[in-house]
Amino acid sequence: MTKLKLILALVSLALSAALSYSQELTPPKRNGVSIGETKVSMGKNEIFIDYRILLGEDVRSCKVNAMMYLDGKPFRKAMEFSGDVGTITESGMKRIRYDFSGRKERLEGKDISFRLDVSDKRISGSSVDYNATGNEILDRVVEDGKSSDKMAIGTKGLISAQVSSLGSNATTISYGLMVGAIKNFGAYVRFQSNYEFEKEDFSVNSSGSIVGGGYIWPTGTSKIQTIRTTLGTIIRVHKICYPYAGFGYGYNKYFYEDISGGWGLVTDFSQIGAAFEAGVILKAGPMSISAGTGTIMFKTMSFDIGLGVMF
Repeated sequence: MTKLKLILALVSLALSAALSYSQELTPPKRNGVSIGETKVSMGKNEIFIDYRILLGEDVRSCKVNAMMYLDGKPFRKAMEFSGDVGTITESGMKRIRYDFSGRKERLEGKDISFRLDVSDKRISGSSVDYNATGNEILDRVVEDGKSSDKMAIGTKGLISAQVSSLGSNATTISYGLMVGAIKNFGAYVRFQSNYEFEKEDFSVNSSGSIVGGGYIWPTGTSKIQTIRTTLGTIIRVHKICYPYAGFGYGYNKYFYEDISGGWGLVTDFSQIGAAFEAGVILKAGPMSISAGTGTIMFKTMSFDIGLGVMF
């Protein structure tokens, strides 16, 4: 499947950087094993699970088993673990590798977590194998980031058609497009307008006084021009939920028509300058639905909705 990769200036995504957490490891009993201080990172086609294991004085060896979970359910097809998995005979820092190069499409968009378990503990001076139980093993759920964070495999593209209404003036509707790319963090660009492009012939205030002298003779016809162009960030907080926020430039220009046919920009009704916006994208399969709000110079308020695809 062809992937659309968008390189967006201004925002550089460190997609391979790992978010990790560490928990101090409790020393084991003489015949116990402790495992912890876990850290997950990601390479181009591999996931690395680093951990520390401490074998008690009487423990000759044990087995470390790794289990992968997709959306909270065991993914039993994940057999491509290598490295320090299986029989462990020495304490220290260890690394397990998972090669997902052949499963990217299967894993894309999933909440992924790992669990490490210890079994088949062998005790010195005994020919009997013991399975670790109780507090002898400190199992840790290993995730990419803090315990509530998730790992996403693959970058998703976003294309969404946008519609906005300008505050209480619901007749002023603007249309546009949001295009972006996201993994755990992403970026987007957005443009929208009502595509009313009138030339400004002179400036006037709402009382009818023309800047520079004179008065307008209005026909009673007025128009609004609106444009908003922004770029921003998207954050994946869940497989279906992607909040976003951005900033840029925009304007809402209000015009009166003069009996001469000219158009006067009503300066005290118009807003020109910095634009800000925020909202949330909800994903349902390949479809995306967004809702948010935007403002120009914090003097206007627009309500935004969008419908698109994430692939």
